Amino acid sequence: MAKLSKKKSFEFKRVGRASYPWAKWLDGQLYEIEVGVDFTVSLPSFRALAFTTAKAQGYKVNTQMSDDKKTLYLQRGEKLPAPAKETKTKTAPKKTKTTK
Repeated sequence: MAKLSKKKSFEFKRVGRASYPWAKWLDGQLYEIEVGVDFTVSLPSFRALAFTTAKAQGYKVNTQMSDDKKTLYLQRGEKLPAPAKETKTKTAPKKTKTTK
């Protein structure tokens, strides 16, 4: 259970983000990406990141984990449909009370 710290302050350290060659891995070819070689997070976490990254680039992604859960087969899928445009509806101006 969380508890209130007795420390007055704490120096937070910035941890660098991992950089992956997404442009290469999402070029449409099939890649075998290995745990501990190509990435260091858990395979399910990396797989989720692949889905998020592909979606941000406007694509689906196809993945399959190997039986030993040490390799992820990854290939960019089809382009996602463009999001529907929102239409703004005009609303009537609000009536204000007038005093006489």
